[in-house]
Amino acid sequence: MNIGFYGFSSPLAGGVYQYMLSLLEALKDYSAKVTVFTSEAQYKTLSDMYPGFSYNVINMKDCFINDKIKRSFIKMFRWNILSEHLLRVLNPDKKIFNKKKLDVMIYPATSVEVLFHNIPSVMPVHDLAHRLHPEFPEIGAASIISGKKFFYKIAIKYAGLILADSFAGKDDILRFYEINGVNKVKVLPFVPPKYLIDLHPADLSKEYSLNFPFIFYPAQFWMHKNHIRLIEALHMLKIKKGFRIPLVLVGAKKNSYKQVKKRSEELGLVDQIYYLGYVGNEVIASLYKKAVALVFPSCLGPTNIPPIEAFLLGCPVLAADSHPGVREQLGDAAVFVNPYSVESIADGIEQIWTNEELRKDLIIKGRKIISLWGQLQFNERFGEIVSSFYEQRNKMAYVNEKV
Repeated sequence: MNIGFYGFSSPLAGGVYQYMLSLLEALKDYSAKVTVFTSEAQYKTLSDMYPGFSYNVINMKDCFINDKIKRSFIKMFRWNILSEHLLRVLNPDKKIFNKKKLDVMIYPATSVEVLFHNIPSVMPVHDLAHRLHPEFPEIGAASIISGKKFFYKIAIKYAGLILADSFAGKDDILRFYEINGVNKVKVLPFVPPKYLIDLHPADLSKEYSLNFPFIFYPAQFWMHKNHIRLIEALHMLKIKKGFRIPLVLVGAKKNSYKQVKKRSEELGLVDQIYYLGYVGNEVIASLYKKAVALVFPSCLGPTNIPPIEAFLLGCPVLAADSHPGVREQLGDAAVFVNPYSVESIADGIEQIWTNEELRKDLIIKGRKIISLWGQLQFNERFGEIVSSFYEQRNKMAYVNEKV
């Protein structure tokens, strides 16, 4: 089998990047030729991590039709036989992929690229936030919702196989989109990136002036990540209980960053909250290992990668009970809170901060979950999914030839 892999995600993409690495790790052990299509910026990193693959380095500006142009084209003409034919004929991506004579193309995220070639494609749908959480500005703007509904509909239609990271996530996909048979959607839960174990830990005391102990939240500053309620919960604990709990935040400065900073100043928590910005993997790993707990009050599901990273590195977890997929992923290995209630978040933090036995129990339960579903199991399951998909497509092609 000749597999193509769409490897353009960067570390700034957060969870999508981590998921991309998990897929590449799985393909390492798979008996197939793999060609990774990637950018000049990502080539060095990926080729160092996965030297056994072939690489096709592409200058996106020169060789690919920009995604915005594609979206504008589809919006202008909507989707019909003429626009489909024009894009498939004119799109240079098709020529690049066809040169490799690919049997299967794999994407690490939902992508409009599946529309523009005839290669059987495997594509994940990580969440349907535009359907489930329109209350957030980065998700709920009318133009964003209408655009995402349309593009997800088309991408899901043209992808040969859809990956969901939980059964709850699969239910969401089947609920909102027409699928030709439920077997088109396969469940492949997230795993924490394997490299976290092997990293040389950073010396946090030398690099940062942190107050120990602390709680830790790795998330880009989007409104749906719920930083403000987390900060208000810390203020509540300070006023009502006298707890002064340091919080370490890492992540890119998105649309809520200024509001989060302003709110922490209003509540007098400036010396209690540390904003480290975007940090390297060594620092992330060290923060998990040194933190009293990971607090993850994000309002979006169905599942997320940081809680299972915490499981891997022995860090207790507090998580938002925001979607049925969260409990499916984390089982009984987390303290669950209502992400829309400051009181609930505060109560959860108090439990995990003050109860050492609870923290030990959560660590044991988290490690058990990782032992049952880790990179090895992920690799096997992904290999089965890809092999089955390839065989089914070959059978269909054979039947069509006979007919």
